[in-house]
Amino acid sequence: MIFTPLIYRDHIYMLIEKGMYGLPHTGILPNKLLRKRLAPRGYYEAKHTPGLWKHITNHIQFTLVVDDFGVKYAGTQYTNHLLNALQETYDISTD
Repeated sequence: MIFTPLIYRDHIYMLIEKGMYGLPHTGILPNKLLRKRLAPRGYYEAKHTPGLWKHITNHIQFTLVVDDFGVKYAGTQYTNHLLNALQETYDISTD
């Protein structure tokens, strides 16, 4: 439900602020933090696709590459689960 207002032509567009460009560790650090913080909630990084995250049972996938974040889901209950998991450790705002 929270992502519904962001849907435009079957896609969700978001603005990511305060991203770091040009540093070799910009992708490594966020992935390490995501692994540590989201693993207890059932999320894991795909074995053969770095940067692609999935949930053990929920029908949701997302990717984070520097400041680009994309979500593929099969129901709003799954996006709410991800949003709640992220809000536990990150300051998140939605439009």
